[in-house]
Amino acid sequence: THAGLLVGRAVAGEATRLIGIDVGAIYPDPPDALARLANEAGALIGLDLGIEPDDLEITTDQVGPGYAVPTDAGNDAVRLLATTEAILTDPVYSGKGLAGCIDLAQRGQLQGPVVFWHTGGYHALFDPTFASKL
Repeated sequence: THAGLLVGRAVAGEATRLIGIDVGAIYPDPPDALARLANEAGALIGLDLGIEPDDLEITTDQVGPGYAVPTDAGNDAVRLLATTEAILTDPVYSGKGLAGCIDLAQRGQLQGPVVFWHTGGYHALFDPTFASKL
């Protein structure tokens, strides 16, 4: 998702700030992997994007115990969004990402309008493994 957003930003010629919130630690070096993926995607449509790892802004504060494992902060974020906006997010991906967005906002690191890119996954809410912890 982050690599695709980087390509879209480059194609649009925008300088919009993109903050990736790593929720799974699936890459040993997320900036390197995502820059590579974005550049490869750009090449597929005939563009030489020249995205460098240093161009990416990524936080790993929400990874918790690892890939597909919920965190207390993620569960709190799921409950907050569900009870205030009636929007459901899953507890292991979007929930952890939302927790990162909330954390950045609370620390004053977000300015202006913020778009949280919710990629779905609410089905996990109905998995007894996760639902019992919400």
